[in-house]
Amino acid sequence: MISRRTLVTALTAAAAGGTLAACGGDKSTTQKPSANPSAPAEKGGAVLDKLTISDNVGKEPKVTFDAPLEYKEQENTVVVKGDGAAVKQGDTIITRSVFIDPASGDTLFSEFKEKSATALPVVEKTIGKSAAEFFSGMAVGTRFAQAGFTADQSGQGQQPILQVGDLEGIALKRAEGTQKPVPSGMPEFTLGDNGAPELKGKPSGKAPTELVAEPTIVGTGEKAAKGDTLVMHYTGWDWETGEKFDSSWDRGEPFVFPLGAGRVIPGWDNGLEGAAAGSQYLLVIPPKDGYGDDPAQHELGGKTLIFAADVLYVAKA
Repeated sequence: MISRRTLVTALTAAAAGGTLAACGGDKSTTQKPSANPSAPAEKGGAVLDKLTISDNVGKEPKVTFDAPLEYKEQENTVVVKGDGAAVKQGDTIITRSVFIDPASGDTLFSEFKEKSATALPVVEKTIGKSAAEFFSGMAVGTRFAQAGFTADQSGQGQQPILQVGDLEGIALKRAEGTQKPVPSGMPEFTLGDNGAPELKGKPSGKAPTELVAEPTIVGTGEKAAKGDTLVMHYTGWDWETGEKFDSSWDRGEPFVFPLGAGRVIPGWDNGLEGAAAGSQYLLVIPPKDGYGDDPAQHELGGKTLIFAADVLYVAKA
C-alpha cells in the first residue's frame, strides 16, 4: 500500500518523465473546456487511447477503462487544451490530479477530494527533460493524462500508475502589488533585481514577544485560508545576530505547504492567514510561535526569527 504522502510526492512532480518522480505573475484561473460530456485522450499512445476521460476541467475527472491495463513505456497526452497563460521553462505550475491503479481501476488518491494541490517547478534539473518539455507551452486550463511508474512498496522496483490532472495556474515569480512601509521599530530589507530580500543590517532594540505579521507589499490575488495550499518564496534571519539561516531563493525553488495543517511553525500558520497572493509579509516570530525555547530541541530554539515571505500563489481548498 502506498501512503498518500509518498504517492503525491512521487508522482506529481515529474509525471511526464521516463518515470514519475519527485514532488508532492499573473493570477491564473481554471478555464472551462468545450462542452462534450467526455472525451478520449487526444494523440495518446496505445495505452492512453484506451482511457475515456471527462472534460469537466476544474472538477474531479471521471476516468474509465477496462482493467487491468498493462504497459511498459511512459505515455502522456493532452486531453483538453486550455486557453489560459502558457507555461514557460522556470515557471512553477499548480496542478490537481487523480492517481489511478491501472491494474484495478481504483483511485489511489484524489487531490480534488482532498482539496489539495501540487506546485511543480518546470525546471529540467528538478523534474527531468521529458517532464519539462511536456509542460512547457501548456496553457492554464489544460487537462492532461499520463501513464507512468512509481517506486513500489519495497523501493526496489516500479509499479505502473495513471495520473489525470488539471493545470490550474502559474505562480508568480515574486511579490507584486502596492508597497507599504515597514512598521516602526521593525527590521527593514532591500529587494534584489529578482525580488530576493536582504536584511538591512542587524535589528536594533528588543525583540517583540508577540507575533508580528505585516504586509510590506499588498497583492490582489486570492486570500489564504486554512486548508489552502500556499506557494511561497522566503528568507529567514536570526533577530539577535542578523544572520540568514534559510532561504528558498538560495535553493532556486519555491516552498509549498498547506496553511493551518501544522506542517510549518505556528507563526507561519497564524501569520499568513488572510494573506493575498502577490503579497509580501514581514513575519517576526518569537520562540513560542517558532521552534520553542529549548535550543536542545532545535537549533533555532529560543530564537526570535525574521522572515520576508512572498505569497506567490494561493490554491484554494
